[in-house]
Amino acid sequence: MNRAVGAFKDCEYSFGIEDGLMEVHGTKTGYMNICVCAIYDGKNYHIGLSSAFEYPREVTRLVLEEGLDINQAAHKAGLTKKTKVGSAEGVIGILTHGRLPRKEYTKQAVTMALIHLENSRLF
Repeated sequence: MNRAVGAFKDCEYSFGIEDGLMEVHGTKTGYMNICVCAIYDGKNYHIGLSSAFEYPREVTRLVLEEGLDINQAAHKAGLTKKTKVGSAEGVIGILTHGRLPRKEYTKQAVTMALIHLENSRLF
């Protein structure tokens, strides 16, 4: 939401997009990654989420215990040789063997946020 507000200048809508870990009871690591999109129209927020997935245990550990970002953790855990996998297919692209690259994963959150914006009379 802060990113969307920060980007709101001389426009009708601004977008803020962020991925992050959230606690999910019953999962193998206790955490899942989710992408959030906040669209801001100067007054209201329109929020959408992507599907969620777990990172491998070692990646999650490196993020939570060593404070690494996902790029660093995926590289250090040996999941990828790329140091900036998030700018490419993302860890989601690696784990799905290319079936869901990061761009498409992020698009899910944007599409869900557009539901409220494009159907505002229903909300």
